[in-house]
Amino acid sequence: CKKDPCSGGCPQPAGNRLLASLDALSPKEINDILVDPARVDFYMQCVLETGACDKTGGAIKEGLREWANTKQICRGCNACQTRKIAHIVSVLQKRYKKYYDAVLNKYQA
Repeated sequence: CKKDPCSGGCPQPAGNRLLASLDALSPKEINDILVDPARVDFYMQCVLETGACDKTGGAIKEGLREWANTKQICRGCNACQTRKIAHIVSVLQKRYKKYYDAVLNKYQA
């Protein structure tokens, strides 16, 4: 399948079940989170275990924890999950460096 893996036009394997909450979000919805500093703060407090988590925060935490620990984006994920986690990592590195560094410091092997 040559289509965007997140468009729904291609069959996807189940992927990482711990990231199921990310599956429910479109790439646009993830971007909407990443351009809102208050929402980024909420989710990063979840990831860093300094604040409350919802299902989406738990999924982001799992994806970022695995990435920081293994230096691989989303092993065992389907193509859409991998793309979403890679995008989150990229945006953190470019726009939210303090959180990018904090994730590495907390979870790096």
